Amino acid sequence: MFTTVQTYDKLITSYGVLTILIVMEYLIEQEEYEECQKIIIAINKLSGQCLSPLPTKMSQEAVDDCVQAWRAITGHNPNQFMINCTEYALNILEELKLLKS
Repeated sequence: MFTTVQTYDKLITSYGVLTILIVMEYLIEQEEYEECQKIIIAINKLSGQCLSPLPTKMSQEAVDDCVQAWRAITGHNPNQFMINCTEYALNILEELKLLKS
């Protein structure tokens, strides 16, 4: 599938930045740097619309910030949040036909 910055923009809005960072971690491992660049551009674009900057790389701080925001907004279990993000990331990779066997 042909992806664009707008593709990732919509995915970030739908699934959250942590899910897309998980996707990007996989793409880095696969050396799909052009896809990673599209993700970073989309994150930076959306970051300008947020009250605080969005992370553009996976780190413990990024995870902690996302989990804390999730807990504050929903009051739900952050472990389930992480499971959901991972499952969503896998679905995105499959949908975009970026997952390699």
